[in-house]
Amino acid sequence: MRLLESYPVWCECIKTATERREFERMVNGRNPGMARAIVREMAAGKQLFAAAGALHMIGPKGLPALLRKQGYEVTLMEFPTSPMP
Repeated sequence: MRLLESYPVWCECIKTATERREFERMVNGRNPGMARAIVREMAAGKQLFAAAGALHMIGPKGLPALLRKQGYEVTLMEFPTSPMP
């Protein structure tokens, strides 16, 4: 996860002000709406497994942080990076 937290630095894909705005809109800008949808489903008593792209999981504007601020326990699950036998 630490490597992902520095993604805007090493990806060499966010160099201009326009690219920074687009990144913010596509990643952090969508997180509050996704968090609201998750909370709505949980409040309705549904058991939920939510998945989102890795960049939505990092930083203070990430989904885990937004959900924790609302009192939810969030467990991040890591999956193997190599194919299963």
